Amino acid sequence: MNDLSTKNIELDSTSTGDLTLPKFPGETPLRHEAQEWLETAEAKLAARGLLAVANGGEPAATRQIVDVPLDALPELPADHRGHVPLAAPPN
Repeated sequence: MNDLSTKNIELDSTSTGDLTLPKFPGETPLRHEAQEWLETAEAKLAARGLLAVANGGEPAATRQIVDVPLDALPELPADHRGHVPLAAPPN
């Protein structure tokens, strides 16, 4: 059986560098062990800008996405294989 409490959690080195969280102290750790693990894990995640993501937020990179209205793009020529005639506007 795969027991996470005995292994370090390693994340993909291509996206986060070499981030290794400390060994998880187990299902029922002593309070000071749990607090120490949490503080260390949060510090390592915060240093990489991943703390918000670990807490269910969006990655900072999503702020770089810019939505562009499609009607701002020119229509394809009628002979283009991807051309789709636009429907007539409603009355």
